[in-house]
Amino acid sequence: MLRQIKHIFWTVRTYSDLSPDLYIRKQVNQTLSDRANLSLDEWFNCFWRSREISFSVVSFVYIQLEKYSGLQMGRVLPGDRLEQDLQLTLVSWFDWNLYLCDDFLDEFGIEIGDRFDLQTMGTVEDLVLCLHHLNCPPS
Repeated sequence: MLRQIKHIFWTVRTYSDLSPDLYIRKQVNQTLSDRANLSLDEWFNCFWRSREISFSVVSFVYIQLEKYSGLQMGRVLPGDRLEQDLQLTLVSWFDWNLYLCDDFLDEFGIEIGDRFDLQTMGTVEDLVLCLHHLNCPPS
């Protein structure tokens, strides 16, 4: 019984450390609110089509990052920095990048965990390009 109480206490105590910071999320969304909110198709056509990035990867990033972070992806630009501008680590659950790898496997059938290094990506563009190359490697 004491063990269960300790576990519950530990869970409650660490929950706030591991959960998204909703205040920062609200601030980031407020900063982004001055921009147009593009639909997925508009986001793809505006930033990625001319670069021949696959729609499936763009769709994956648009939908999944919004799900993990609570940010309005239609307002996000390719040059937005993942940490400095979007505060991704703070506005998402602590393990969002692990979910991204799992979701990528589910969506595309490709295991990327051993090749996905978030530390090497500075911007949304870096992330999209990385996932595109993992999904569509050059021949």
